[in-house]
Amino acid sequence: MNIEEIVKISSKLTVLYAEDDISLRAETGVLFEELFKEVIYASDGEEALEKYIANKDSIDLLITDIKMPKMNGIELIEIVKEIDDSLSIVIISAHNETEYFIDSIRTGVCGYILKPLNYEQFLNTIGKVSRVITAIKENNSYREHLEDTVKSKTEELEQNYKKLQDALSIDYVTGLPNQASLQEELSCLPKDSLITVIVLDIDYFSTFNEFLGYEESDKMLANIAVMLRKCLSDRAKIFREGSDEFAVILPSCCMKNTLEAMEQLVSFFKETPVWQKDEEDLYVSFSSGVSSCEKPVMALLKAHAALHEIKEAGLSGQFRFYENNSSYSKNQKHNSLWIHKVRKALEQNKIIPYFQPIVSLKDKKIIKYECLARLEDFNGDVLLPMYFLESVKMCGLMNNLTRMLVKKAYDAFKHNNFSFSINLSTEDLIDSSFVDFLINRTKLSSMSPERVVLEILEDIILGDEQGFAVGSIKRLKEAGFKIAIDDFGTERSNFNRLEYISCDFIKIDGQFVRNIDAVKKSQDIVESIVKLAHGMGIEVVAEHITREEEEDVLKALGVDFGQGFLYGKPTSSLKI
Repeated sequence: MNIEEIVKISSKLTVLYAEDDISLRAETGVLFEELFKEVIYASDGEEALEKYIANKDSIDLLITDIKMPKMNGIELIEIVKEIDDSLSIVIISAHNETEYFIDSIRTGVCGYILKPLNYEQFLNTIGKVSRVITAIKENNSYREHLEDTVKSKTEELEQNYKKLQDALSIDYVTGLPNQASLQEELSCLPKDSLITVIVLDIDYFSTFNEFLGYEESDKMLANIAVMLRKCLSDRAKIFREGSDEFAVILPSCCMKNTLEAMEQLVSFFKETPVWQKDEEDLYVSFSSGVSSCEKPVMALLKAHAALHEIKEAGLSGQFRFYENNSSYSKNQKHNSLWIHKVRKALEQNKIIPYFQPIVSLKDKKIIKYECLARLEDFNGDVLLPMYFLESVKMCGLMNNLTRMLVKKAYDAFKHNNFSFSINLSTEDLIDSSFVDFLINRTKLSSMSPERVVLEILEDIILGDEQGFAVGSIKRLKEAGFKIAIDDFGTERSNFNRLEYISCDFIKIDGQFVRNIDAVKKSQDIVESIVKLAHGMGIEVVAEHITREEEEDVLKALGVDFGQGFLYGKPTSSLKI
């Protein structure tokens, strides 16, 4: 090979050159820099190893002297080969270093350059090694290209197979296209087309499953599918969307035609039995949601919304058209907005505690505070629970909210001796991990559990059929926490149940406190509650006290503590 051919190949390569002889490294380096794309220099074996590790992805060739301080060339080669056995290596060796040649052969070097340099032998070695390296790189590149091609073709085949499977998405029970086909049909319609979608839900279908069994119920469903085909126009496309739901796409957007079709369908199934059992005719009715003259992307969603509205109203056997301004639609939009706000507030730590004082009615001294959750929205406005609490429950984040409130309340009260109360929900009490969290958090905060009053709504206890909530309350009570029953008197108040959980406080609901000075019935109710509570060793708190006249009556009836605007509104800072 002549010099031009060698440079054409070698100029694409990067070389690591290890040589401890400064003058030889400089002399040879000039040649290497003419031949290679880049030369990385090292003055001994250790430095060469460090530079190889740092640049191993770009180095194509290692050229090394044998005798070097710190680490000789043979040792360097052995370590490098352990990292990358495929790396090409050339040794620069003096004639009197023949004792190393056997070792270098064993390590798998590609060539040798003898000292003192012979220009022709030097170029010949570099040319041969460069040609081998280039061939290997080209082979690797071609192999990677083949692997990428195989991968691409495999993915293409898998996608085609999935499309084929989707095209065969037929419900095996009814022979109708299934939900996947329904979605495919809607997505393939022109976006600006207007269609009508009907969702039909068989009323009380679970009773047929229980009465007929699954196998016979499936046969009944297949028969219903046949009847739907007969009852509806040939242009209607019918799908089985769920276990007891069918969906119908009508290309017409005429309200009159849709109404006639629905009335015909209701009448048909009212008069026509769908199955027989023991010579008895069985009939079905449908609750139906209709979305007429809608674009495909929203039609199914709105039909389901109309169906849900029918179900919530308990109107079996009826159909309803979707209305943008219906109370249900407005409620759904409201809930969607607040669910988004609540999630953002929790993510951004925007749930903040507000504190309202609770005073002793004997001397009006503050003895504790109630910690109340507030949400700071995007505009910096502080919102009451009435706006966001239901949305928190809907998205399953009550635990998250309470945990955040607990942490912030503990921080607020760690530098004083006041007791404080925190409201717990059903979701908190049926989650054993939350109870563990509360106990452990109290220990970590060096907070006495006796300072913490856990307020629980009366209906949580009354509705706890499985006993999960009561079990959690008893665990918390055993751990030293105080228990208060909130809004007492609004539900089926049961003192025996209160005695069972050993509560410490009863909070009388505000409906019995407002204007108690003028309402004899409220006075009698509060007097009875106080008498029974004190007989069980339970202290009584009256909420929503706003006037001194109310305070005077409550004090005379024996109520222990008071809470309300008369003593202070909830605020974000403690007034101690």
